[in-house]
Amino acid sequence: MKPYEIKELEKRGFLDTMLSGKPEENAWKEIGNILAEAEHVCDVEPNALKKAASKWGVSFNERNTTRRSAIYRQLAEVVYEALVSKDDGNLQELKELAERLGLSPQLAQMANRGAKNVAYGNRCRGILAGTEKLDIHQLNDLFGYDYEEGLSARRSVFEEHFYEKFEKFEETQRYSLEDEEELTAVTEKLDVPFELKENLTAALIRFRNLWNAETQDLRPIKVQIPLADGEECYAGTNCGRCLKKMVEVDNSFFDRNRKFEADDTLAFKGNALDGQVKHEEQMIVEEIGYFFITNLRLIFASKHNAVQHAISDVTGADYKDNCIYYHLKDGADAVYKYSDDASECMFMIFNRVLRGEIHKA
Repeated sequence: MKPYEIKELEKRGFLDTMLSGKPEENAWKEIGNILAEAEHVCDVEPNALKKAASKWGVSFNERNTTRRSAIYRQLAEVVYEALVSKDDGNLQELKELAERLGLSPQLAQMANRGAKNVAYGNRCRGILAGTEKLDIHQLNDLFGYDYEEGLSARRSVFEEHFYEKFEKFEETQRYSLEDEEELTAVTEKLDVPFELKENLTAALIRFRNLWNAETQDLRPIKVQIPLADGEECYAGTNCGRCLKKMVEVDNSFFDRNRKFEADDTLAFKGNALDGQVKHEEQMIVEEIGYFFITNLRLIFASKHNAVQHAISDVTGADYKDNCIYYHLKDGADAVYKYSDDASECMFMIFNRVLRGEIHKA
């Protein structure tokens, strides 16, 4: 009988038995062997399992209810995995086994609850795999579950499926409409809400924006800035305009990696020890404003300034650390820094506009 298997009993010599007693584990092995050899529980004599245990000095009592419940649950999980109707004959097998193992109705009910939960989760996975013949509503009815009772198990199955898919989303940094439709179909099959943790939702929004910027038809958007005749805007977002400037860098002698050189100089001010101050050219954010990409211009507008670059004067661009370096025909670069969420999208949209991949009415 499934799921029991024949196991070899431990053998002890006469002296070992005298010193250590009979091996109690043999009692549980022999019970399993009896069940493995029987086609049905009703084929096992009512007192056969108790007698098998008593041969090894074990009696059914409160100290071993866990072991007996575990033996019962093995069969319960198999029964509920294959259950097809509420009057399935295998349910009677469970009742017969509970009696032969001396389990109270309460203990049998607890074991059934655990077995049903495991089997229910596996059958929900079967729904997604296409191996389960019942839909989720039929399965709930068969198990006697209402919406809430099986919700936790169904959510767990959905999360397993989602995280498996999410690995691909993270790898490709894309989340397409087809991906969303597939996940929505899974929630419908399992009758669960499409709810995710805030960080996962934010990640999916970012991956969707990247997918949109890369694949979807670029159409003009409405903006509040004046546009020329025939000019259309395709993207706009907050950004910072970057310029190269000379900045002071404190050459601290207290840097843990500092090595003193022969030409190092020291200066004292009162009780303070000063090192040399160097000037270095660095790219810094000069001002914050709003950036637009149109079919004719790149436009930056802040409270105090407005800068524009004709698309015809831009030869290409490079992307690094949320900054886009727009290469101009005169050899200079116009550099703008964007947010984590917007930078890659703006880079993709710019390149598509530059190539003329825009919607034309």
